[in-house]
Amino acid sequence: MELPLRDIHLSDPISWWPLALGWWILFATIALLLSLIVLCIKKYTKPTLKKEAEKLLNQIEKSFHEQGDAGQCVSALSSLLRRISLSIDTTTHYAGLTGDVWLQVLDSRLKEPEFSQGIGRILLHAPYQPYNDIKATSDLIILCRKWVNSL
Repeated sequence: MELPLRDIHLSDPISWWPLALGWWILFATIALLLSLIVLCIKKYTKPTLKKEAEKLLNQIEKSFHEQGDAGQCVSALSSLLRRISLSIDTTTHYAGLTGDVWLQVLDSRLKEPEFSQGIGRILLHAPYQPYNDIKATSDLIILCRKWVNSL
């Protein structure tokens, strides 16, 4: 005798969509972490004014040590300091400043008046006349490096 039994009906399989809340949180966390990583990479690899100035200063110093031309080195340092100053503040006309006023502007970033009362005074006359004091030029490079590090 056959019993009047019905077949077993299984429930529908669990769908993968819509995703559970935990998966959404995981995806959002991964997206946030990837965004932070990209932002950090951009920030630390972006050429900043200070990095570029240090790079140019290193090139000037290398050229000075290879060629030994103190006059050319001082002239390049003077030009570099003006270019950096113009990049820092575009509203002030640093390109036209000369003499002690220019040296005082450079001193404003340092604790001591090393440009207006120290080795930095070389910038007043050396770029415009024959100059060959190797020791003073080396000291000026050190002072310029100190100034660039203050950026």
